[in-house]
Amino acid sequence: MGDRHNNAKNNGTKPKQVPAQETTDQSSQRYLEYLKTEYDLLKHLMTLSVATLAAMGALVGGFFPDPGEWYPGTFAFLGSSAMFLSFAAYTAGEQAWTAKDKILSGQEPKSAEEVSQFLEKKRRPGWLPLRVLAIGIFLFGAFVAINLSY
Repeated sequence: MGDRHNNAKNNGTKPKQVPAQETTDQSSQRYLEYLKTEYDLLKHLMTLSVATLAAMGALVGGFFPDPGEWYPGTFAFLGSSAMFLSFAAYTAGEQAWTAKDKILSGQEPKSAEEVSQFLEKKRRPGWLPLRVLAIGIFLFGAFVAINLSY
């Protein structure tokens, strides 16, 4: 402790406080807040995926109305992009639904240790929809870039 106190004194910062043991109520609240945040994140990813899909349709209809003028083979980019965006919206919606069910079920961990174990094991929510959304946007960007230069 002497080293930490001396370092803090020399740096002008306060020594780090050791957190007290978390109570069951605090851990339950932390678990619930995690689920709410996960739900909101996934809900926004689903909205973003659907909005991107709608914008893609509007842009294609407005700027590239005649498929006969498209660069050969770029229809695959457009179809793949739509497929990836739809899949991103579906997976985000499915994961959000699961988070909502956990919130509404009221099942809470029995101890702070269970919450810590849950949060350590829990993968980051939304990584699959986010990656799929990025691929869909990239493919649509490739479609636009190729056809604008054609």
